[in-house]
Amino acid sequence: MKVNYIFSLIAPAKLMYFCSLMLYRIFKILVGAAFRFYFRKITILGQNNIPKSGPVLMLCNHPSSFMEAMLLACYQHRTLHFLVRGDMFERKWLKPILTLTNQIPIYRRRDGFEKLRNNRSTFEYCYDILSQNKAVLIFPEANTAMVRFLRPLQKGAARLALGTILERPVDDLMVIPCGVNFKNVLHSGHDALVIFGEAISIRQFYQEHQNGQDQLEKLTNVFTEKMEEVVFSIPENVDIKLYDGLYDIMMPEDLKKSKPKELHRKHQAILQAIEKHFDELTLWLNAYTNLDRNVKAMEFNYQNSFLNRTVNLIKLILIFILGLPGLFIYGVPLILGTWFGFNKIKSKEFIPPVRLAVSILLILVEVIVLFSIGLYYLPIFTILWMLLASIVSLFLMIYFLQNAFEKKYTYNKRLHQEKRTRLNYRKKIVDCVNVYL
Repeated sequence: MKVNYIFSLIAPAKLMYFCSLMLYRIFKILVGAAFRFYFRKITILGQNNIPKSGPVLMLCNHPSSFMEAMLLACYQHRTLHFLVRGDMFERKWLKPILTLTNQIPIYRRRDGFEKLRNNRSTFEYCYDILSQNKAVLIFPEANTAMVRFLRPLQKGAARLALGTILERPVDDLMVIPCGVNFKNVLHSGHDALVIFGEAISIRQFYQEHQNGQDQLEKLTNVFTEKMEEVVFSIPENVDIKLYDGLYDIMMPEDLKKSKPKELHRKHQAILQAIEKHFDELTLWLNAYTNLDRNVKAMEFNYQNSFLNRTVNLIKLILIFILGLPGLFIYGVPLILGTWFGFNKIKSKEFIPPVRLAVSILLILVEVIVLFSIGLYYLPIFTILWMLLASIVSLFLMIYFLQNAFEKKYTYNKRLHQEKRTRLNYRKKIVDCVNVYL
């Protein structure tokens, strides 16, 4: 009777909220750990621009399906509610997971007029969420495309922002432009740069433009301008390999020590230099890197002393040895996850997150199986320590695979004989780009 009485006091809404919060946090821990395996380095800038409390609307570019949403959820302090494709909710097995992880359906013209009418209730729900001082993430480009430039923003984000302060008793709404910059998200082992831009006050915008016309278009233009500061857009006509090579030379190794505006200026300078001196920069970069365009390997080779290169190589060999057990235990789930992503997913934008999700699921299944088998033979704490050690070993092997290629020139005698000549080409590149800073 007492137990029944206690449960009767728990409202279904509160129980739902508790389940949602727990699932969100579990996913955040698992996905955050998986990102450490998938990306070589994740750099987060501008986190202090996100208000610690109050309603927040985050805008983000959308190059790789729900990869960006997971990154933003893992690497900032606010709990997010996500606006996602409405057709995802039509899959019965997926709908409960989407609901419990704070995802909200939004429909597009291609979904049909009837479903498009549901967006009114979606916006009303978002107004309620924001009026409760929570945070909502929206992708104003409206769809996902694996490109390295910001596409035109739709007016939905502006409509949501203005509607919140006009239809709910909200003092102000802060909009945070978010830029997720991938080098090569389709394959693991590359870098990710996430920038949170300066907050935009919607109340201030409304007061300055309340008597004007076409507020939605003006606010969308403001959003576009601020998004362009955090998304390092590379036009389609630019040679991506040339840009990446110049980026690796011009950008500091530790991006966290730089301010976003400084990095953006260097990005713009690289684009201007490519536009004006494409042939020369291509020639100099090929001469510097021995035609293979592996700039990071050359930078490590020429920017470190012989002693540092030797120490790093020894460390890498030890890491490889310690990582062998992890590769042996979890290699099959990782291979299967990669195979599933590249062979069963047709849209390339969905390959990275699906590959990541399948790998996490298969590794969890293997951990549960190993734990269950181990209970018959070993004490529980021994099993837990062994499983933890195996995960650490896998992390070391991933680290080795992500960094070994950069060390390939460590003892290349010919490259060291040509050091002065090659560094001269590097200097020409730096001087050329610096003209536009």
